[in-house]
Amino acid sequence: MKRENINTIIATLGLVLAACSYYNQFKPETDKLDVAVNTGFVASSELELNKDIAVPRALYGDSTRFAGPASIILEVSNNMSRPVTIKKIQVELVKDGTAVSYASMFNPLDQKTTDNLLTPTTIAEHSVKKIELRINIPIYYGEEVSSCFKRIKSANLKNEGFGNVRFCYYKNGIDLLGNKVQLKQFEGGGYLVESSKGNSLNYRVTAITGDNSKIVSLATFY
Repeated sequence: MKRENINTIIATLGLVLAACSYYNQFKPETDKLDVAVNTGFVASSELELNKDIAVPRALYGDSTRFAGPASIILEVSNNMSRPVTIKKIQVELVKDGTAVSYASMFNPLDQKTTDNLLTPTTIAEHSVKKIELRINIPIYYGEEVSSCFKRIKSANLKNEGFGNVRFCYYKNGIDLLGNKVQLKQFEGGGYLVESSKGNSLNYRVTAITGDNSKIVSLATFY
């Protein structure tokens, strides 16, 4: 090979390496967000059965119904030196290692949750934003607890930290997911619930940003 050809190849490689270095130096930084997830139930809303949706037994087993609202709260931190936009949020139930979406997860009349899922939201640089999603979850439902959904009106429960439906479940020795519990009540209206926590619900929450980065978090209901 002639010396001129070798010099040409070396020069070309140098240009390619310089171009790659320039691109890496000035290309936009990938969107990054830190997401902390909390789950719970909406204190201002009593838990209600979704009577219009049948539960697939093959997926959820017997003695299961959908009920809500349950709450998933995302605390999103943007530590970048520029704003980051979340385009949309996806929520899936992780069942036996498989991610499942079900039609009755969201209440179509819940406009706030719909907006949080589908309407882009921008988080300013070095700031934190909370995003709440309200969903229906599959709960244990049997004859012994069917009366818990008949709008109990007990003066003794008005100031309880838990909803009447969940307290009714506790009195029957189980929680909403069918785990066995022990309810200890104290004078003055307080109580303590000890649970085996054998059953849980795991949801995969994916926030998709403006550059199509995916930030995945796990939301667990016990």
